[in-house]
Amino acid sequence: ASFDGSSGNLVTYPQQALSPDESMLAVGTCESTGEQTVRVFDAQTGAELNRKIVRNSGEAKDDHNSCAAAWFPDGRLISAAASHNLANDVQVGVLTLGSGWVNTTLTFAANTTYPNLFITSDSRVWLFVRVGNLDWVYRIRETDGTWGASVTYASSGSQLYTMQRYDSATNRFYGVIRPNSADASFGTVKLWSMDAATGTFRDASGTLTVPFSFDDVDTMATPDPGFRYGVQDMSDDGTVLLLSMTEDADPDNIQLMIWRIVWTDGDP
Repeated sequence: ASFDGSSGNLVTYPQQALSPDESMLAVGTCESTGEQTVRVFDAQTGAELNRKIVRNSGEAKDDHNSCAAAWFPDGRLISAAASHNLANDVQVGVLTLGSGWVNTTLTFAANTTYPNLFITSDSRVWLFVRVGNLDWVYRIRETDGTWGASVTYASSGSQLYTMQRYDSATNRFYGVIRPNSADASFGTVKLWSMDAATGTFRDASGTLTVPFSFDDVDTMATPDPGFRYGVQDMSDDGTVLLLSMTEDADPDNIQLMIWRIVWTDGDP
């Protein structure tokens, strides 16, 4: 998490990225004016080195609008921003420190939320984003700067939330899908993986039932049972998954759960 840089509001959705030489930290935020901004800091001193507005959502203090960020091996920074499901575009900018900023508009079939950026070992950029409430798609930026078509990798009849990580050692994405609290599958998370070389998506055997329970009333037996659970983090190689549970009636009552996951040929 990070602060929005204007009024101290905590932003909970940014994607932070450390430069390849570990000298700079890029943090995506949403300022109080609705400006979705990527900020570059000196990793040693904390001094701000650069700031670029990626997109102006007009949605003040909406932490869903924080920018995604990733570094190219040559030290360029790429950032992406979408509205909170109010427009069908994603703004993507590439910053060359000491040179300039190049911005590109990508359009999708429906309104977008939650962009995430990853650069694979072949230097291609993968943009993951939710389109509408039901579909998760990715688009690939080739090394010549051109963007490919949208590819849907997860879809459902109700709202989905997903997190993904990239492991350069296996050239594979690892991820987890969480259903909406009103969905019948609430209380489960689905693990998935995808080969970055082929785009082969694997999720056949990855469903985990989450055994959170605060008391005899708040259990996972029915949808939206009075508390919320979330996917907090996942290791790049997909082997460690951190989940949290917060009780609606008592937001200070929080449980954390850590899963250890073993993958075999892309299956958990």
